[in-house]
Amino acid sequence: RIEFRDTRHSCSVRDGVGAENVTLTGVDQILKAIYETTTGDFWLNKIGWLDEEVEYCDWYGVSCESRIVIGIDLRGNNLTGPFPYHNISMLHDIQSLDLANNALSGSIDYVTFYNLRHLSHIDLSSNQLSGAVDILISPAAKYVNFSQNNFSSIHRHKIFHPALLDLEIVDLSHNRINQDASLLFQNPPPNIVELYCSDNLIQGSLPEQLSRLESLKVLDIRKN
Repeated sequence: RIEFRDTRHSCSVRDGVGAENVTLTGVDQILKAIYETTTGDFWLNKIGWLDEEVEYCDWYGVSCESRIVIGIDLRGNNLTGPFPYHNISMLHDIQSLDLANNALSGSIDYVTFYNLRHLSHIDLSSNQLSGAVDILISPAAKYVNFSQNNFSSIHRHKIFHPALLDLEIVDLSHNRINQDASLLFQNPPPNIVELYCSDNLIQGSLPEQLSRLESLKVLDIRKN
């Protein structure tokens, strides 16, 4: 059992269990850290945020079911700087995360996503993120969009990763990915439907494995 405390808030999380074990004031603390780290005072829409008279489920961009956070949508809201990914890791029941069209920077801490077993929709497109990208970002990932960033490489796909079978749509277009295609597309997700990798620096020949993907309908590798 792990406890987080300060003079204003408390948060209690048990390893391996859901968000119902995060106290209400703890969820406030998690969301407030997102606000403060990404210069919330300059967000375009911050209705409800940090207002002690407004429950966090009514804060702009926060979706809940039975007071449990299942979605965060702050697309195009002028979030800047690094994102506190470790805070997201405590929202165990989150299903959708949309932070597209902002000015988030730095690399992604992928370890913080590994226990988010319900997170299936991730959109971090049109930011200033860099480093390596891991399309198997969460165990339940079905849609991931990392397009229009500054990523330079892709993590090798892990054959036994839970998300490998669920992943359907991946957008890595308009980055700076500089890798050989034969290695880049090794062990592709077997049920992938759409894969966008245009406008990168990918070189070499495509592996035969791609031609054997029966579910693949769109493969866009233009401008490489």
